[in-house]
Amino acid sequence: MTFNFIHTKNVWQIKKKQASNFRHIEEESNKYSASRITQAVGNKIVVVNPPYPPMSQKDLDHSFDLPYTRLPHPKYKRETDSGIRYD
Repeated sequence: MTFNFIHTKNVWQIKKKQASNFRHIEEESNKYSASRITQAVGNKIVVVNPPYPPMSQKDLDHSFDLPYTRLPHPKYKRETDSGIRYD
């Protein structure tokens, strides 16, 4: 099932319509079995896909057992006490 929003240019000026759109997005994105959300904007369509289903207990436990380095992502490089540079 796909949920379609009606595009209104002044939706930000019409608080009730904006609140209604926000409510629908929040309700759909927090469902266990959410629907795809689409909205036509001009000649394009915005698509919000439903979230992945929750992980099983076994998969979740496995993800926490992975060998994480606990180091910052390389995009956040800076000087550290150990001499490793992260810029």
